[in-house]
Amino acid sequence: MSKQIPNGANTKAPKIGRNDRCPCGSGLKFKKCCLAQPKPPQPRMMASKDGLSWGEVPPELREKAGALFEEKRRKEQERVRRFGHVRPQISTVAFGQRIVAVRGRLYSSDKWKFFSDFLRDYVVETLGVEWCKAEAAKPEEERHPVIAWRAQPARYMNAQPAQPDGSRVGLLTGALAAFNGFAYDLYIVDDNGGVDEEWLQRLKNREMTLEYQTDQSSLKSAQAAARSV
Repeated sequence: MSKQIPNGANTKAPKIGRNDRCPCGSGLKFKKCCLAQPKPPQPRMMASKDGLSWGEVPPELREKAGALFEEKRRKEQERVRRFGHVRPQISTVAFGQRIVAVRGRLYSSDKWKFFSDFLRDYVVETLGVEWCKAEAAKPEEERHPVIAWRAQPARYMNAQPAQPDGSRVGLLTGALAAFNGFAYDLYIVDDNGGVDEEWLQRLKNREMTLEYQTDQSSLKSAQAAARSV
């Protein structure tokens, strides 16, 4: 009389223990016999998003993948050539905001259309909001150079006609170039090694930063150290 196996019952063969007799009939233990034999390679199946599958990569797909990897390598080499051995810039737009990563911190705002917009606020955040306000309240000739650089381009850009997308376009001025260079160098140093309070106090020293206006020695030396890592 045959035994009916109910639906859903476990019909798998019993598991063979390592010290059990090998089922091949050799008389040896399983671990000394078939278990120790190299397993035949399993055929690899490739799949695409349109549902196609194949055992070997088609030549055209292999060529396309190679071209993509080569382009990525070329872009990375160009980035290193331009900016040195520093961390890649992490900046993206998501949920209606620009999100920027600086070391282990995230910054976000719906007012930053470009990365340079982030840098404008990042300098204030790093140097201290209250300190920046106090400097901005001084007569223009007594302000810290960084605060003066920040204010002059703001007035200039606000005077330019708005583009259809709301942005403003203007020629690069000396103050704008100085502020953007300072802000980017500060970001690079912070993102790759961090800034400490003593170094920030040196940057806040008006007389010392006036020297930066001519040779940018303080930030450039720190940036060079970050690039050489």
